[in-house]
Amino acid sequence: MKSLGLVVFLVALLMPGSLLMAQQKEIHVAVAGALSGSGAKLGEAVVNGVKLYFDRLNQEGGIKGMKVILDTYDDRNNADQAKVVARDIAKSNAVAVIGHIFSSASISAGGIYQAEQIPAVTPSATNINVTAGNEWYFRTIFSDERQGRFLAHYSKLVFPGKPVWIIKEDLAYGSYLAEVFTKTSKKLGVEILSSWSFKTENPKLEDRFQEIIEEIKSSKQQGLVLLAMHDKDGANFLRLYKDQGLKHLILAPDSFAKVSFPQHFAGEAKEISQPGFYSNALNITTPFIFDIAGRKAQEFKNNYLMNFNVIPEWHAAYAYDAAMLIHQAIEQSGVSGDSVDLRQDRQKIRDFLASLNSLEKALPGVTGLNYFNEHGDAVKSMTIGVFERGKIISAKKQLKPVRFVHEIADLQLELKAKRIIEVDGRYMYNTNVVYTGLKPIQIISMKPQTSTFEMDFYLWFRSKKEVEITAIDFLNAVKPIKLGPVLKEEIQGNERYRLYRIKGVFKLDFSGSQKDFGQYDLAIALRHQLMTEKNLIFVPDVLGMDQVTADNLVQKGLLQGMKNWSVKDILFFQGTHQMDPLGAVSRLKMKQQAFNYSSFNYIIRLQEVNNGLRRNLPENILLILFLITCITPFLVILGPKKEQIGQKGPIRWSIITVNTVLFLLSGEGLAISLLSDRISPARLENIIILFSSLWWLFGSARLIRALDVFFWVPAELKTGQKIPNLVRRFISFLVYLFGIFGIIAFVYDQKITSLLATSGVFAMIIGLAVQMNLANIFSGIAVSLERPFRVGDFVKIGSTEGKVIDMNWRAVRIKDLWNVIVSIPNSNVSVAVIENYNYPDDKYWVGFTVHVETHHDPERVEKILTDAVLEADTILTPWILFGGIGDWSAEYYVYGMAREYSTKYGNKSKMWANVKIHLEQAGIQIIIQRQEIHMFKGMDKQLPNLEHDPLGVLKNSDALKGLSIEQIATLKGDITPERFPRHSKIFKQGDSDDSVLILAEGVVSLQSKEGDVLKEIGRLGPGKTISAKYSQQGNTIVHEIVAVSDSLAFRIQKKTLDALTE
Repeated sequence: MKSLGLVVFLVALLMPGSLLMAQQKEIHVAVAGALSGSGAKLGEAVVNGVKLYFDRLNQEGGIKGMKVILDTYDDRNNADQAKVVARDIAKSNAVAVIGHIFSSASISAGGIYQAEQIPAVTPSATNINVTAGNEWYFRTIFSDERQGRFLAHYSKLVFPGKPVWIIKEDLAYGSYLAEVFTKTSKKLGVEILSSWSFKTENPKLEDRFQEIIEEIKSSKQQGLVLLAMHDKDGANFLRLYKDQGLKHLILAPDSFAKVSFPQHFAGEAKEISQPGFYSNALNITTPFIFDIAGRKAQEFKNNYLMNFNVIPEWHAAYAYDAAMLIHQAIEQSGVSGDSVDLRQDRQKIRDFLASLNSLEKALPGVTGLNYFNEHGDAVKSMTIGVFERGKIISAKKQLKPVRFVHEIADLQLELKAKRIIEVDGRYMYNTNVVYTGLKPIQIISMKPQTSTFEMDFYLWFRSKKEVEITAIDFLNAVKPIKLGPVLKEEIQGNERYRLYRIKGVFKLDFSGSQKDFGQYDLAIALRHQLMTEKNLIFVPDVLGMDQVTADNLVQKGLLQGMKNWSVKDILFFQGTHQMDPLGAVSRLKMKQQAFNYSSFNYIIRLQEVNNGLRRNLPENILLILFLITCITPFLVILGPKKEQIGQKGPIRWSIITVNTVLFLLSGEGLAISLLSDRISPARLENIIILFSSLWWLFGSARLIRALDVFFWVPAELKTGQKIPNLVRRFISFLVYLFGIFGIIAFVYDQKITSLLATSGVFAMIIGLAVQMNLANIFSGIAVSLERPFRVGDFVKIGSTEGKVIDMNWRAVRIKDLWNVIVSIPNSNVSVAVIENYNYPDDKYWVGFTVHVETHHDPERVEKILTDAVLEADTILTPWILFGGIGDWSAEYYVYGMAREYSTKYGNKSKMWANVKIHLEQAGIQIIIQRQEIHMFKGMDKQLPNLEHDPLGVLKNSDALKGLSIEQIATLKGDITPERFPRHSKIFKQGDSDDSVLILAEGVVSLQSKEGDVLKEIGRLGPGKTISAKYSQQGNTIVHEIVAVSDSLAFRIQKKTLDALTE
């Protein structure tokens, strides 16, 4: 009891942080969206984006000490359910709402949020009515009205002179988008060739799409096709469109801008042979493309991928920014989080969001700058993406808004040169995209002392031919680097590709925080010397660098000659580099005087391998843990003694082991944290070496103790046999020896080949003395860890087959099929081939090969064999395969899936008997090979058709057995052949039919009711007789008789049959 009190006291000491967290003040934020039904994947992405933000925020202490609690609500993408959700949120303690996801649900819930005065931010709803007239609703994305106008202007600029076909859905999203596009296009002078609409619920939608495609196909004009619809219908249209071989360019709205969109075509033959066949060259508007986003977006993408194991949709990034806006609103507007102040808190958040009404007040986020216009809509530029090989990449031409038009020195000159264009009343920069790729060859050297590294790498650019990109400045090069000669150049159409090889010395970034101790960022950054980001942006060539992974580079020699380093991460992204104007007259009157250049950034993050466990805990937590580890030894002294090891040893071992780990973890972390700024790197390295060595030594000691507590002592108690001390000491010696080798090899980075050779000879001499026991013991351990079988499993070990009845540290015992107990030493088990017939389940295949004459129709034979296997009620699934024509027969492989391997021979026998009966009934003879020679005189004549010559079947039927062939022949005029398709009902109880059926081919199922459910109670095959009066199978009433497979039967009136058999 005293010991239990000590343990409780120790646990209490370890929980102060948890108790403090339990007392932390909370503030609630609601997330509403489609978490089930249609749109659930997007709902999950939104919740994950919000969760990623608030989880990080809570880890950092929350908002002014308040922990953010995320309350999720499922509107099922249903307008009525959205109202229910909105009312529930209004009654809750949520200070704000992030959601909804789809416009219909957002509009439906928006009225309630407005009435109840709850601020809401949607990351994805684009219909103008979401925020129109509702001062409590905001969105971090553009509206459909802006999207429609933008698409019209983009098609006019990038595809001049091309007319447009419009295909629109009957839903509000597509219809409104098409309406705005049409109205804007007419103002711009863009010709609309035709506009078709379709109903999304049309059961013959594919036919409607085919009609539209035929009309486009019949036109001789080259134009654009606008798909104003949701992605599901769009995918169906594209499948038909591409199969017709049409080449017209296609534009689509943001509903297509999903990473998962190409999955609509998964499994299509053309998509498999040519990835991206259906989606390639599809131009889409998208709120966000990661390859042209900055470092913050790349870090978000990597964190999302690490946490949720999936590439994020753009909805997740916009939800992340929505969470950031709510966080800033709570923090900066003085929200209390108290339930009594709930209405005032909601008002403060709404007012703060409304105050973000200009570029100067915008909050930077993952998706860019966040601020709202007078309607609550985000003022953000749209991006045009293109699908290539199943991925969304940036289009070669982008339009970026001009922030301050009055600062343009000569606006008319820029407009004339088309460097600036007017779009929808706003001036936009006409920006060229340069796809940029980099592949490292080798890190030649890294010198932390001088903060430099030297690297050899390939660099390439893909752009339009007219874009000149030879004037490149490497931003972090120690000495200026020129591109040098072009290794390879390709020109296709208006696109040019150039490849260079670069070798140079660059500045090294060192991440000096405690969390990133031992990490170095090897960065290559470049920009164009002349063209700013207004007219040129470097975009990572994600397609070209798709196969350039960390593992791939390391395998090809990236770290050759660099020991104790690993590649932790690789980042590449588009960024912005600012240059001082240095008094340039043209910049003096501008609000933003610095020159902004687009930069391409490629970072290889190296992690030092031998620097011990990383120190991820805050200093105050480390200090608490260190104090606890100093107290624990005194408590353990008063705990269970050595003689109690059998009962309380595991607890004692666990406490000491946890204490040792915490001591080393906290001690190392505190040493690095407290001394990193006070002592030289060399001395700090010695401290790291000391702790790294202690990890090996203490680990060896605890491992030896664990063998005592969890293996040796329990094994002795269970078997009643004492493990020889020689074995124990030998194992302990090996553990410590390998611990020392670990220190030499991994801490001091020394070769241990000669030491291993010497110790190996010594260990071999000692090991020979205890060879057999060691072999069985360690083999038993290996078998226990791998668990290839369990007690009760039916297995085959080597040549022994049977059920496992016992496993111990020396042997495995098996009861074979003859009820003989066989003991197999563990050392034999560990090297034998093991077949487990109960894993992963107790299903198995049993079968044999059947040989028949070659002239029989394979399909018919396969059908007969399938019926034969189906008749065996213990067979779950039949599998029949025509093996081809051999030298003397046609081979058929007959297999059936069954349960319980011990029934193998019974099932095989039952299957063989059924096969024999079914084939004989069909007039097919099973043949065997004989060593005889026959003169070939031609084929036997074909066997008669059963429907026209039924006498052979009737003769062998159970109803007419014993009658002569002459007697049976008298029935020929009274017999009617009938075929029953698979699953059709033949008879059911209560039928007035007074005839009987004699099965000639196929299998039927006898079914009886249990309550209102029909269950199978048996099966009948060829030769069996059934009728409407067939009411019992044993003592069970037969309610229905159903064809299991396509069946043939002969119908005879019962009175005719009775007259013959009397």
